[in-house]
Amino acid sequence: RRVLFRSYKSQGEPIASFASYLESSCGIPVIDQTGLTGNYNINLKWRNQDGLKKILLSQLGLQLVPGQAPVEMLIVDKAQ
Repeated sequence: RRVLFRSYKSQGEPIASFASYLESSCGIPVIDQTGLTGNYNINLKWRNQDGLKKILLSQLGLQLVPGQAPVEMLIVDKAQ
């Protein structure tokens, strides 16, 4: 049985870029509330969402926590 891994690698990018990747990868909104303003090198590999949460905490000291926040979005109202 083959185990599929997901990975993310960046060189000198802001945490906001990583949050955008997580949003598209996880399929749910991800909001960067770290307060980190620098650029970072990130190299991660994981199997599933639980694995992602564990590796974020152990390697980067970051947590994914459920929450609620207002989100700005575009809505397609109608076509003419």
